[in-house]
Amino acid sequence: MGAALEKPQEGTPVVVKLGTKSLKQALDKLTRVVPGRPSDPVLAHVALTPTYGALVLAASDGERDLELSIPADATPGPTRLVPAALLQRVAGSIAASEVTLTVTEDRLAVAGGGFQTELYLMEAGEELPLDFEGEPLLTAPANAIAGVFEPVLYAVSNEEYRAIFRGAQLEVHPDRLRAVASDGFRLALAERELPEGIVVTLPKEAEEAADAEDAEDAEETRAAPEEPFAFVTPKRSLIELLRLLPPGGAPVELRHRRGRLVVVTEDVRYATALLEGVYPDYRRPIPDEFVAVAEVEAKPLREALRRVLVLADAANARVDLAFEEGRVRLVGEGDYGRGEEVVELASYQGEPLTVVLNGRYLDDALQPVGATARLELSGPVSPMVVRDTGDVGYLAVVVPMRV
Repeated sequence: MGAALEKPQEGTPVVVKLGTKSLKQALDKLTRVVPGRPSDPVLAHVALTPTYGALVLAASDGERDLELSIPADATPGPTRLVPAALLQRVAGSIAASEVTLTVTEDRLAVAGGGFQTELYLMEAGEELPLDFEGEPLLTAPANAIAGVFEPVLYAVSNEEYRAIFRGAQLEVHPDRLRAVASDGFRLALAERELPEGIVVTLPKEAEEAADAEDAEDAEETRAAPEEPFAFVTPKRSLIELLRLLPPGGAPVELRHRRGRLVVVTEDVRYATALLEGVYPDYRRPIPDEFVAVAEVEAKPLREALRRVLVLADAANARVDLAFEEGRVRLVGEGDYGRGEEVVELASYQGEPLTVVLNGRYLDDALQPVGATARLELSGPVSPMVVRDTGDVGYLAVVVPMRV
């Protein structure tokens, strides 16, 4: 982070002046980490640490830790814990452009414009269980990390019983990143090359696992020299990570240790627990032989799909796609009617073929696609592969419905 924390100074009040908008934005991010019903009262608080030229705020839910540094007119002072939800409401009510925080031993005075109030702080000495330790893995542009996770997030399972599939797997190769997500009914994969000069450092535990005689442990860490280093990040943690990443190509450092991922930018530190284990062989359900291939403009197909979904069966979102030379006919039918639309194909190779899919799954798979989608059909009941003709790093697999 940009500002290093100084040794706390006890005794005298510490005054911090900062922009109200910056404080509100920081608290909005932090309170998404604060648990609604914390098992430990400490976790209901935000930690405030004044330092030279900045105010550092932090929050934790015991599994995810977040620390933000925002510019401020401040000098070093002690860390104090203030109720997170209360501070967010107070900051949200201030109309003035600047807010003044005065930190004492047991109180936080908040003043802005003609408004002022005091909040009681948690007893001095209480601390949040923040943990940002980890071995450096790599430093990459923010858009490379966002570009590998965003296209696959939709395919992560929301079901607790899906275990490892409740997160997306990141594979770190020497020259590229690959993310994979699946919920058992569809799969999404995105791959992005790393810019030249990026150094990937294999974590120490991965090196040890590669030399271990315990084959099961080595497989669990996926750290054999010929394999990429892989780990699975929970969906909710990824959602927060994508919100926290800076725009464009700003550098982002990834750190790792067994069971934990740490992300560091200029003014953010974010750490999350990882899911235990890695995906089984996800390449197995990806077909490599096809009986038909269609290319179609993605936007018209998505729009037609959404229109027929209005009348499709609400329970399974069934849509029938009948492919033939030059066009595909989409049909959705439910209890209240039938929707049908024909979309022109840019090209089609193969015999006429009808595939029955969950239309919402196909819509999700088409979302990351740019101008033209390539639909690779392996049969009426075999998986369909969706590709972006302008992005060789993305593919999705949608399993047809059996009817």
